[in-house]
Amino acid sequence: MECLGSTACWDEDERLTIYDKTQGAQNSHRYVCNVFGLAKDKVRVVSPFVGGAFGSGLRPQYQLFLAAMAAIALKRSVRVTLTRQQMILGFGQRPQTIQTISLGADESGHLTAVKHDAVANTSRFEDYQENVVNWAGALYRCDNSEFSHRLVQLDLATPMDMRAPGAAAGVYALECAMDELSYAVGIDPLELRLKNYSELEQNANKPFSSKALKDCYYRGAEKFGWSKRNPEPRSMRDGRELIGYGMASGIWEALRVPTSADVELTPEGRLAVSTAAADIGTGTYTILTQIGAEMLGLALDKVEIRIGDSDLPACPVEGVGEIGIVGTAAAIANAAFHATGVRVRDLPITIDKILGLR
Repeated sequence: MECLGSTACWDEDERLTIYDKTQGAQNSHRYVCNVFGLAKDKVRVVSPFVGGAFGSGLRPQYQLFLAAMAAIALKRSVRVTLTRQQMILGFGQRPQTIQTISLGADESGHLTAVKHDAVANTSRFEDYQENVVNWAGALYRCDNSEFSHRLVQLDLATPMDMRAPGAAAGVYALECAMDELSYAVGIDPLELRLKNYSELEQNANKPFSSKALKDCYYRGAEKFGWSKRNPEPRSMRDGRELIGYGMASGIWEALRVPTSADVELTPEGRLAVSTAAADIGTGTYTILTQIGAEMLGLALDKVEIRIGDSDLPACPVEGVGEIGIVGTAAAIANAAFHATGVRVRDLPITIDKILGLR
């Protein structure tokens, strides 16, 4: 949760090495090269440890531009760090939304219509937008759905991605409406959601590759003692205290994008994995070490991970549900195959067998 900061180091070869708080070193690298017209080999962005970013590091921020501009102009190293006040006032927050939801259902509780409209703010100079209204199409089965999302330009800083952008506001509003509907039709909130459970992502008209939300419903209800719930308001007490049971659904997209990694296996039986992924506090170093070790049957201390460097193989920004980890895991498995000739389904194997193959 430290403030954003960038250190731009200028060397004698007129090469700029920037240490930036970013969730995507290559994203910041492209930005600096494009803005200042620099050759790709004249800029390097390093960010091995990001700390808490929560979305603020998904895009290049002002301090990166200022540090790079000053270093180029002065031909010396420059560090720019924002104050906490600047972080709060000048870098945008989650966009404010005005949402209107209309739900229609028959007497049995099956949805017959869903209408979700949202108005969100953006700045005067950027059209920032999030997926606010489309979550009902992924959560609930309904043949008649209509979604709309409009932007209003205000004299405020451009909003920013903040922890599940769009879903944190849109799913919250949708689930409040589903609760109200459950009382209107006299059906238990959990039963209502199960009645309308969808195995199809209706926005794209595609089946889910996997979806375990129904299992979560059943297991959560069992663990929480949902069957003991009395739906009558103010009916459950513990002594003088009122007790309430509530539930809501949560959903977030899982994406995969092209990712690459270098895997080098040494004669000494050590594995070096390199990719431009970021660690935003979610354990990227640990996860990639575990994957590399499992793929090649190595001990964890035999695996070295290099990440957070724009000079390394291409990797997307780290965000949107661990998008980087998903792709990088597959890239490591693929690279392991090319390095050893062993198919992924044959792994893990012993290091002696791998070295024997070589």
